[in-house]
Amino acid sequence: MRVLLVWLLFIAFTMLLSSVLPPPNIPYRGAAMARLNFWLLFPTVYLFLLLLFAVVDVIRLCDKFTQAFSRPTATSGRRRCYTVRVRSSDW
Repeated sequence: MRVLLVWLLFIAFTMLLSSVLPPPNIPYRGAAMARLNFWLLFPTVYLFLLLLFAVVDVIRLCDKFTQAFSRPTATSGRRRCYTVRVRSSDW
């Protein structure tokens, strides 16, 4: 859900930006290639951006997960300490 919200906000921002700026010059030959360019380019770009935001979200979640494991104190429950006694004859 987080990824979709950020993705939709980014798409809305880019559509707003593209409505203000002039369209780029796209070299193509014929009306069929113009339609093919439109129908292939926009879905692939939008899906790529969705994948990009999903990967960034997973990286952030994994970073939080590893930072939770590296805390010096216990997060919940009783803390147990085990001691191991080593005798010099064991070496």
